[in-house]
Amino acid sequence: MEGQCQELENCIERAIILCEGDMITRDNLVLNRQMLLENSLSNLPMDGTLEDSTKEAVRIAETQRISKALKETKGNKSRASELLQVSYKTLLTKIKEYGIES
Repeated sequence: MEGQCQELENCIERAIILCEGDMITRDNLVLNRQMLLENSLSNLPMDGTLEDSTKEAVRIAETQRISKALKETKGNKSRASELLQVSYKTLLTKIKEYGIES
């Protein structure tokens, strides 16, 4: 629990440094979310099956790529689906499945 509190404290400190003005916004925390996703690769299940590890790696990679595409298109899902070369419906399904905020 102490490690989690320290991690939260570091996250807030970084957001304060990154924010412009007096209010921390979601954009100030995006970098931290990206770091958490990247770090989660080291947390892939190594005691399950290869299929379990593969599914988790794909989930992480898709989440990162979709988040990046949405950021690049300023949240335009139609444009992001074109950029990712997937159908609009597939993109919406993955956004919901992975809990991605645009």
